[in-house]
Amino acid sequence: MTDEIYTDPLGRSFHVLKGSEFNKMFGGIGGRVYDDDEQIFLKRTEPDDKLEFPSSPHLDDYHHIVSSGRVLHNVERERAYGPHQPVKLIETDEGIRIEGTKGFAATELDIFREDDWFGECWQVMEAHGWHRAGGGLGYHIIDQFRDEFGACAITKAKLEFGENWEGRIAELASTRLVQPLSRLWYAINMLALYYCHRDEFRLGFLWAEYRMRMHVEKDAVRGENVVKSAKNGGIARGASKKAASQKIIKAMQSRIAAGQSIANAARQTHREGLGSSPEANRKLWARQRQN
Repeated sequence: MTDEIYTDPLGRSFHVLKGSEFNKMFGGIGGRVYDDDEQIFLKRTEPDDKLEFPSSPHLDDYHHIVSSGRVLHNVERERAYGPHQPVKLIETDEGIRIEGTKGFAATELDIFREDDWFGECWQVMEAHGWHRAGGGLGYHIIDQFRDEFGACAITKAKLEFGENWEGRIAELASTRLVQPLSRLWYAINMLALYYCHRDEFRLGFLWAEYRMRMHVEKDAVRGENVVKSAKNGGIARGASKKAASQKIIKAMQSRIAAGQSIANAARQTHREGLGSSPEANRKLWARQRQN
C-alpha cells in the first residue's frame, strides 16, 4: 500500500491511493473502477489490543443509574431479580459506592424512549421550517420535492407508505435540500427509518450518534484541537530552538577557525546577542562536537 498519508484537521489519518492502485488492490469493489489519477482515501487505524476502551473509564454504579466515562444509563434491575434487593451506601476515599447491586444485561438498560427521540426530531424539523401550521410536512417542501422528483414520486410514496408517505417525501427531499449528517438530516432520516422502513437497528445507531454529537462532540473536538495545537507548537518551538542553536554554533565556529579559544568564542558570541550566556554557548559547542 502507498506510504502517502493525509491527516485531517482533527488529526484523523487516511491512506491516499491512486485509482489505479486501488483498482489493482481491491478489484473495483462494488463494481466501480476508478480513474487512474483519482484519489481514494482509506481510513488508517491505530494498533488496538481489543482489551479496554482507550480512556479505561471507571464504573460508577448507583443502582438505577450507572455511568462509565461519558456514558450514562438508567437501569431497570428489577427485571432480573426483583425490586427488593437490599442496597447499602458505602463511603470510600474515591466517593460513594453502592453495595447490594449486581451486574445487568443490555436488555435492562432503559435506552430508547419514543417520546425523547420523536420529540427531538419533530422540534428540529419545526425549527428549520419543515412543518406546516397544525403539523405535517410543509407544503413548500412538498412543492420542492415535486419539482425535483416529479408528481409521480408523490403518488408512489402514498401507495408504498400509506399514512407515513410524508416521512418518505421528507427523506427523499433531504437528499437534495439538506446537508448530509447535519442536525436536520439526522432528524428527518431517523423518523423515516422508524415509520417508513421499520429499521430500528439503524435508527438506534443514529440516535446514539446524534446524542453523542449533542453532548460530547464539542468538547471532544476542542480537546483534539488543543492536543494538535500543542503538538504543532512543540514542533515549531523545537524547530525554532534548533535554528537558534545552529546560528550560535556557526558564529563560534568562525571565531575558533580564526584562532580564538572556545571560551573566548562563547563570550564574543554571547556579546552579539546569541545564546543565554557564555557558559550555555560553550556547553552547546561541546554537545555538538560529541554528536
